[in-house]
Amino acid sequence: QPSSASARAAARPIIPVPQFATYPVPDTMPDANFAGEPSVGVDWRTGAVLYQAGFATLKLSQGTWSDVSSVYTGFNIDPILATDSTSGVTLAGGDDGSCSVLAETSDDGKTWQPSLPCTGTPDHPTVGIGPAVGTSRQDNKRMAYYCQQYPVAEECSASSDDGATW
Repeated sequence: QPSSASARAAARPIIPVPQFATYPVPDTMPDANFAGEPSVGVDWRTGAVLYQAGFATLKLSQGTWSDVSSVYTGFNIDPILATDSTSGVTLAGGDDGSCSVLAETSDDGKTWQPSLPCTGTPDHPTVGIGPAVGTSRQDNKRMAYYCQQYPVAEECSASSDDGATW
């Protein structure tokens, strides 16, 4: 007769050991070799990885790279990307002075909508998506945050509609 401790141990799920693989971006992809400040986001719902470097947004899915760049983000001077791993929403693009040329996708780059946050400061963008400040995880309220700083000023914008308005 097994003890209750051994029965509980036997009932625990087996957690697989993480596996790692390297998937280099092919030289034929746009901006593949221009990645001075790349950003990576993962949509945990689909497993897709989105990668922003230079002007291109690339997607890695099941070991295959594809260009999923938005028509709204053809120019930027400081690339940035963030993915909300819970909702799958990604904001990608980059800095264009005191505003940014971003686009939003919730289907891993199949479709994009423009997103134009402005802060008044011209450099070093940061974007993030997650729970709204002051809410619990159960509330499921999400916010996108966009900040820039240069050299002595920091300013941020927030969006409660996945970057449609700021």
